[in-house]
Amino acid sequence: MNELWFEVLICFLAGAGAGLGTGFAGMSAATVISPMLVTFLGVPAYDAIGIALGSDVLASAVSARTYAKSGAIDIKNGIVMMCGVLGMTMVGSWLSTMVPNSTLMIGDIIASGETLVQCLRYVTDYYRK
Repeated sequence: MNELWFEVLICFLAGAGAGLGTGFAGMSAATVISPMLVTFLGVPAYDAIGIALGSDVLASAVSARTYAKSGAIDIKNGIVMMCGVLGMTMVGSWLSTMVPNSTLMIGDIIASGETLVQCLRYVTDYYRK
């Protein structure tokens, strides 16, 4: 029973962190969820990334709607950028199937750490002003 509560707690904390990161700084939910699932629950990296990306779709949609309501979305430039994002997402997803799980996990944790540092820098810069 304790294991179940631990899993629920980790999933809740990962979701809460991902939600704050997505809404506040526009970062991907995968940068928080994937490392937590891999590190604390032992989920294989490829599966953790898939789970995180599934939740990322909904979180990003809610965040984008909120930003759109305040007029903070440039649709014309967004469509151009989206073409590049979608194309390279397909390439990256295909390439990740060829990478060993351990390498994928290390890369994911490094990328997540970098994103966290940039987010913290953004927050501290904001409050310094």
